[in-house]
Amino acid sequence: MTKEVKEYLGKIYRTNEFINAKECEITKLRELAVKTTTTFNANGVKNKSYDNKKELIICKIVDLEQTLLDDIDDIVYLSKEIYDVIKNVKDPDYRLLLEYRYLNGLTWDSISENMGFTTQWINVLHKRALNEVESIINIY
Repeated sequence: MTKEVKEYLGKIYRTNEFINAKECEITKLRELAVKTTTTFNANGVKNKSYDNKKELIICKIVDLEQTLLDDIDDIVYLSKEIYDVIKNVKDPDYRLLLEYRYLNGLTWDSISENMGFTTQWINVLHKRALNEVESIINIY
């Protein structure tokens, strides 16, 4: 069950990664839209394919921005939900470790340094914290 608890707590990280990927794609599409230039044929008539390509790029940007907003809504909801679970963990070290890892996305080395424990001890605390979260989730 600990694996399922880690997956549950890790939803914020994965959603954040989706957000980052969409932001990168939007940036690339905006750069592409700016680079797209009007072309004229031999008679000086504007090329219609330019308008269509630019319109398609803009539509794609708008669609991606909407899914990005949906992902941001998801991460706000998930953060609140996971925070509510973590705040019910009784041991303050467990709570802090879980917040550092799953809400703030810190690395194990950073957590170890911030808490003043060895990485090995952080691993022990993490396993214990996950067990406590598991019992809290089972209550809900």
